[in-house]
Amino acid sequence: LNLMSTDCDRVANFCPSFHQFWSLPVQVGVALFLLYGQVGVAFLAGLVFAVLLIPVNRAIANKIGALSTAMMSQKDARVNVMNEILHGIRVVKMYAWEQNFAAKIRSLRALELESLKGRKYLDALCVFFWATTPVLISILTFGTYVILGNQLTASCVFTSIALFNMLIGPLNAFPWVLNGLMEAWVSLCRVESFLCAPDAACPASSSTGPAIEIVNASFSWDADDTDPPTSILNGISLRIPSGSLVGVSGTVGAGKSSLLNAILGELRTVSGTINLSAEIARDGLGYVAQEPWIMNATLRDNIVFGLPFDPGYYQRVLDACALTEDLRALPAGDLTEIGEKGIN
Repeated sequence: LNLMSTDCDRVANFCPSFHQFWSLPVQVGVALFLLYGQVGVAFLAGLVFAVLLIPVNRAIANKIGALSTAMMSQKDARVNVMNEILHGIRVVKMYAWEQNFAAKIRSLRALELESLKGRKYLDALCVFFWATTPVLISILTFGTYVILGNQLTASCVFTSIALFNMLIGPLNAFPWVLNGLMEAWVSLCRVESFLCAPDAACPASSSTGPAIEIVNASFSWDADDTDPPTSILNGISLRIPSGSLVGVSGTVGAGKSSLLNAILGELRTVSGTINLSAEIARDGLGYVAQEPWIMNATLRDNIVFGLPFDPGYYQRVLDACALTEDLRALPAGDLTEIGEKGIN
């Protein structure tokens, strides 16, 4: 969610920030050149001061980039937890877990605010330096001009002050340009890491052999190679002929759903092989997860699912699924309208 709402917007703002990054120094250079025509080499005093501020602002910009990276990671963690809470809000309310989840959200938000606070303090410090730079440059330049034995005149002073005012805009905008470039770079790295993530490895297909075959395979949820790999299924060997009906039983957490995800290619194959028949590779594999998906329509529409209504076949389906008694308990029977996640 943050990649779409925040990171993409920062990357899109990179272009104006980049052009300001090279154009603002040009504006400053032109103003300094005109100052040289007014006060001579005395302008070097102000220029040296401005140059000395560059490494200071660079250090501040690097720290801002590090805090931005930490803040975006903390924001991702908070958004993920909020999505999980919203998806399971009924369970949270049923078991009165509001305070526990609220405390978790507050702790994640506190970490995010800590990074945000540090970044804003550095923003203020950076802006303070560059906002006071024109005034300090004026003082140093005029002071050096007088020390060199020159006489200040009204035309020289007012013209120089006008040129100093021309420096205020570029110098005040430059820290924001640096911040924009650093944020764009952080967002670009995040988007790049997402787009360059490895694709899920599809199981190999074979024109001969059973529909599904797994030979001494181990699977892991880890997306990248780890040393040693964290395997959740080890030494799995399975052979399912075409047209057969197979049931897998086991205790909670034994790995039944993980085995199905391994067949779908959602798990990384650490060792061994997994092969699907050419027919499955061509036509695809149907998977009905434990979490149902229900349309915002009547129960009959959800069962028929867009196919022509056949009363006889429809009744046989209800009998096979033992839904007849359940439908009788509803006021409108199978014409009862239900909403998302079964809410009616």
